[in-house]
Amino acid sequence: MRSTLSRAWSATARYRIPIAIALLLLFLGIYIWREHDQIGASLDAMRAADRTWIALALAVQVFAIATLALSYVAVMRLLGYHLGFRRLTRLHLRRMAVATVTPAGSATSIYVFVKSVENDNVSASDALLTIGLRGACGYAAFVLLLPAAILLHEQTFSVQLAAIALSLILALMVIMLRSLLGGARPPAWIDRLPGRLVRFVEQARRHDIHVRGLALPALYSLTSKLASVGVVYCALLAVGYDAPLSTALVGYVVANISQAVAPVFGGFGVVELTMAIALEQLGVPTPQAIAAALIFRLCDLWFQLGLGLVAQVQWGALFRRFVLPAGAPDG
Repeated sequence: MRSTLSRAWSATARYRIPIAIALLLLFLGIYIWREHDQIGASLDAMRAADRTWIALALAVQVFAIATLALSYVAVMRLLGYHLGFRRLTRLHLRRMAVATVTPAGSATSIYVFVKSVENDNVSASDALLTIGLRGACGYAAFVLLLPAAILLHEQTFSVQLAAIALSLILALMVIMLRSLLGGARPPAWIDRLPGRLVRFVEQARRHDIHVRGLALPALYSLTSKLASVGVVYCALLAVGYDAPLSTALVGYVVANISQAVAPVFGGFGVVELTMAIALEQLGVPTPQAIAAALIFRLCDLWFQLGLGLVAQVQWGALFRRFVLPAGAPDG
């Protein structure tokens, strides 16, 4: 029976993303049909939104991007590389753009990052280690936000249970990192891993990384997430709802979780829907909740995607091709 179910699940592999997209469109369609009057009011709220607060939200989003890039810089320096802030900001934006517009976004964006830093003499294993450590720091920063979100707003038992589970996973992650990367000798159970993973861990251990050394990139990641909470807060103020910061915090946590489980295009549709529902449950009127969610995604998704697409352009090559006269030196 188990083998039959396993084969049936494997047979559906090519259809999972289309099925997920179809279900997403179905749920969005039902929501739009049920809330069409409120959505019309939310569009009016967006048109009447305070442009000053929207501009401030975009400025805070830039700060969030910058601090996230600094976490890359900090991890790279732990590994002995000194890539500049501008370089890693551009690589982060390129990763985000690729992850958004491609179906297998995460894997493709990792490949793009690994190939990009080859030009900086960063080995593939160190590039993968950079992404892994930075991802662990980002996860730790997110888990640190959960207790505040739960304490500031009473949550259901299932949400509290999920927060406990995520915290336990974080503790296990820290223990595993200390076990794999620290100590004079690797743990005995490492020999049970596939050969490629064993070699990867051996190369990682050569950097002599300690968990406490990840405090700085984790701090940058936490600052970036707090800045994103600020973007939600500015979006709420832009539509005329003076909400407490706790409402913005819970809204961001919900958006972050839904984006992590959404199948394609940066959680497009899923994040907006779940965030609007969460804000509505926190007391924000439906039109303003939808409008605030859309403004947040304007900053968090579309603005970042635009910057990422700009970062993809080889401006130096374009300058040499279209601006410099033929035969002129380029520097």
